[in-house]
Parts: sequence; structure tokens; C-alpha cells
Amino acid sequence: MRWTLPSLAHILPDDLAQKVREWQICENRTGHSSSQVYRLVPPTGQAVYLKVQYGATGSLQPERRRLAWLQGKLPVPSVLYFGVRGPYQFLLMSEVPGLPASDPACLQTPEKLAKLLATGLRAIHALAVDTCPFRLQEDQGRGEGDLVVCHGDYSLPNVLVSDGAIRGFIDLGQLGVGDRYWDLATVWRSLRYNRLPETCFSVFSEAYGLRAVDEEKLEFYERLSG
Repeated sequence: MRWTLPSLAHILPDDLAQKVREWQICENRTGHSSSQVYRLVPPTGQAVYLKVQYGATGSLQPERRRLAWLQGKLPVPSVLYFGVRGPYQFLLMSEVPGLPASDPACLQTPEKLAKLLATGLRAIHALAVDTCPFRLQEDQGRGEGDLVVCHGDYSLPNVLVSDGAIRGFIDLGQLGVGDRYWDLATVWRSLRYNRLPETCFSVFSEAYGLRAVDEEKLEFYERLSG
């Protein structure tokens, strides 16, 4: 559920308001985050993204910490600013180039997209588990399982693509060590939601390197993350 945001100009911290006062600002309504996201374009230079979170609906601190840890490990946004004013938190991030994988232009070549998604997930799951300080909160209590560093919300809008390659990952506030099937169940659901052909499931599995799908585990994590 989206919360109603007062005029952005009235809630920005003073130092951030001064910095962006002549920038173009437009809301980005892609995705289902509890935060509200804006694309800011300065008169000169590269666009950036601003997340605004109302304290009663969540926190941006987890994403801030995870982005700091991921620098140099994966193509993710850099944190440019973090601040708090009243009940609101503000996270300003660099822009990662590319289109969301859910963009109609990407969906036109579904099997190619499925292979790219598998490549991206392999890169995330290849991160060293023993160096990751975060746990996938929703997966606690499940047992050891097949542990990897999970994105936490590996859905098509959170994977950025251009020129036939993955350029980056966003919305990483849930990233942490957990069973790989958490991410597999999420991307499975996202493929269905975006109405990709059923052949994409087998294409994804083969490109990811999944020799056999554990249907019981997949169903469990689909229920858990749904």
C-alpha cells in the first residue's frame, strides 16, 4: 500500500533541499516498494534517484548498509546521501544505466531475457557467503538449506538491462544469506507475472545451472515470499 506523501519540497532535509532545488524531479512508479522513488536530473550531469520512506512503513537503513557492502562486488547504486527529517528517511543514490527487465522492450525477446536473468542471479549467488554480514530475514528458522547470498527480491523490475547485458541490480534492502530457492521462487513468480512463455522457465533453469527443480522447495518459498 502506498502512503500519501506531502509536497516533497516541504519534507526534504535543508541540506538536501538546497542541493536539488533547481533539479527536475519526477516520481518513478515502477515496482511495489513501500518507499516512494523519484528520479532527479540536475541542470548538468548524471541523473540520480531518491527514495523517501515514511518511518511507520519501513526503513531505508537496511538498503543503505547493503549498498555500502556491495560496492565493488556487483553493479549497484552508490549511496550519495542519507538523511532523516521528522518521520521520513531519505536515500539518494547514483543511477545505474539500463532498462528494467520488465520493460516491454526487454520482454520482446523472452528467452534471451530468461538467460540474462539467470546470468545475473548466478553472479549474485556467487558472492562469498562467509563474508556477507546480512541474513535474509524472511528465511530465518528454515534451517541451513542451500545457502547463498540472495538478492531478496529478484524480480524483473529490479534487474537493469541494456545492449544485451545486465547492467545492474536495485532494491537490495532485503539482500542476505538464505536458501537459493528464495530467489528462484521470486524470479519464477516474476516471469509468470510478466507473462513470459513457459519455455522461459526451462531456459532460465538451464542457463542458471539448475539440473533439477526441487518442486517442494519451490512451492514452499513461493508461499513464503508471496
